[in-house]
Amino acid sequence: MKLVVATLLLAAAAVTAKVAVEHLAPERVASASTQPTDRWAAAGDAIRSIRFDAPGLRAAALSDVIETRLGGPLDRARLDADRVRLRDWLVARGHLDAAVEAPATRLTDSGTFIDFVIDAGPVFVVRDVRFEGKRAGVAGLASVPTVIAGHDVAAERLDRNVGLLRDWFAHRGTQAKVSVRLDVDRFSKQADVVFRVD
Repeated sequence: MKLVVATLLLAAAAVTAKVAVEHLAPERVASASTQPTDRWAAAGDAIRSIRFDAPGLRAAALSDVIETRLGGPLDRARLDADRVRLRDWLVARGHLDAAVEAPATRLTDSGTFIDFVIDAGPVFVVRDVRFEGKRAGVAGLASVPTVIAGHDVAAERLDRNVGLLRDWFAHRGTQAKVSVRLDVDRFSKQADVVFRVD
């Protein structure tokens, strides 16, 4: 799975109402002031809120992706890593044009508020499945993959199909090298899945 995600920068975000969702720490929610103070949030400030401005995505799912937590100290290196994690998570679910802005931080008299602004973009779909490599013409090979035109371009699905192809060859006494890549058409939001079999 890691190999496919890393190689393809590719995995199904659950769709909800197109709204931004904010998580607040439970204590003093009703009385919490969100007026900015006279300084920027600094490393070590306690995190009071993590907000996702991410139309069409569930905040709970996004929260599971990041390592920054409510009540913990502000860590800008961790926030930068969280930005990468969020984009990789979206790309792996077929959102190949996903964009995650640098997280915004603001300090209030009740703590630090963090905003992640995310544009997931559309889910790319499979247009065609092809084979290349010295074993690409083996009889019966084309019937092995379960990924077909119209499927979401999801890393987990591609990884599973790489495994299916390797197992198919192994059962026939051949240790084949199998890899996968995407030929992406960003205009049509489609991608050809190309399995290389050597």
